Amino acid sequence: MPEGIIFQSSNAYKQLRKTLIEDGYLYAVVSLPAGVFHPYSGVKTSILLIDRRLAQRAKDILFLKIENDGFDLGAQRNPIDKSDLPEVLEIIRQYKIGLAKNESAQKKKENKLELLVPKAKIAESGDFNLNIDRYKQTSIYLHQKWPMVKLGDICELIGGGTPSRANKTYWENGSIRWISAKHIQEQKIVGYELITKEAVKKSSTNIIPDNEVIVVTRVSVGKIALTDNEYAINQDLTGLCSDPKKIISPFLYHLINYKIDYLMQNAQGLGVKGIRRDFLANITISLPPLEVQEQIVAEIEQYQKVIDGARQVVENWKPRIKIDPEWEMVKLGEVCEKITKGTTPTTKGFKFEEEGINFIKIESITNSGNFLKNKFAYINQECDESLNRSRIKEGDVLFSIAGALGRVALVTADILPANTNQALSIIRLEENSKISEKYLFYVLKSDLIQKSLINLKVGVAQYNLSLKQISELKIPHPPIQTQKEIIDQIEAERNVVEGSKKLIEIYDGKIKEKIADVWGEGKI
Repeated sequence: MPEGIIFQSSNAYKQLRKTLIEDGYLYAVVSLPAGVFHPYSGVKTSILLIDRRLAQRAKDILFLKIENDGFDLGAQRNPIDKSDLPEVLEIIRQYKIGLAKNESAQKKKENKLELLVPKAKIAESGDFNLNIDRYKQTSIYLHQKWPMVKLGDICELIGGGTPSRANKTYWENGSIRWISAKHIQEQKIVGYELITKEAVKKSSTNIIPDNEVIVVTRVSVGKIALTDNEYAINQDLTGLCSDPKKIISPFLYHLINYKIDYLMQNAQGLGVKGIRRDFLANITISLPPLEVQEQIVAEIEQYQKVIDGARQVVENWKPRIKIDPEWEMVKLGEVCEKITKGTTPTTKGFKFEEEGINFIKIESITNSGNFLKNKFAYINQECDESLNRSRIKEGDVLFSIAGALGRVALVTADILPANTNQALSIIRLEENSKISEKYLFYVLKSDLIQKSLINLKVGVAQYNLSLKQISELKIPHPPIQTQKEIIDQIEAERNVVEGSKKLIEIYDGKIKEKIADVWGEGKI
């Protein structure tokens, strides 16, 4: 079932979980990694194991957390050499045998994949949360190296507020940086507003010093940043001002960031969700000596330098084509069989389905030109036939003409059959064309075309390209052998970029492994 059902706070879900536990139906919960059902769904899921005969004999619920199922978690789900499934199946088998014999499960040795939680512990909060991370927070791991302490014992939790917008003097000619959740993006503070000293004095905002942790605890729960200056904060943020005699702030940042999903899963509220500061203060964290903290942070910073360098390569690379003035320049419409676009199914009286024929939107295409299959929508056969004009074929080039202009993708056989909407133009070259489909893909991604799109958007907030404008785009038309050489060169560069992406993934994994080891969740 979807992960939300096991921890969301609506009365219907709480009552369902209460019934499963108190009436003796549930005996185990298996948490699956996010992405395990790609490309069909990206929703995080769990498996509830129900057997009333066994459950009524158990005083505990067995929680299991699968981290690897034998495949990576990307859209393609490629095989890997790690799988927790055999061990988890054996744990469940032994647990069931023990319950059938009325043997106590408490004597069982737990490992990082499993956790036994008393039913009374699950019931005590009243929400009957079935998320394993809720209970791992209060469990001392068998191979834990350092003591666990409450967050509130090693740092001061400071809330904030918003000075009255009605009083313009608070917001004019200010010198104090003030931030809200919108100013925190990708674990960094990316902007601020200025308020006056009087605004701080006459409101509930508070100033968080430089080099301290800020966590979003309301609305956008889960955002986190380490301050690079002094900032006043609003009511949706909480500053974690650490005691320097006990913990260094960068180390605290990495510890909390590693458990950010736990914070998000424990957000409460029907409309605006948040986590209480007393909940945050009672979270237990692993606390090594200061010198060990410094060593860990230094190691992580070295990993981060590698990540930042690789990310520069990924973010700045674009295919560049050096144009020979002797090459012919042709209008795209002159070499295409058709240039068209699709329609949203709902305008034709259809609806999107849970499964069926792939329906591709802009969000299904990355900036680098890859398809995100978990972002595909689906339509039925009748709808696909009704939208015959926008059926796509292998070799078609998709080019976004609304919203995020200029995203390009080359249609491959593995995503077919498929259809698309009006935000993507379908560019289909003439049969026996002297232009390579892959060459066209790279030309449309190159600065030559992308810069022309920027010029079209000057002074316009939202610009849509017409099919006529697409048809009139001029592209270089070198001999087919030259096109092949250009493709080979670009793909050699692209392999380097893909290698940089892999490097980011590897070193990000090293950081997670380092912090996991601190928490006692590393390899035994």
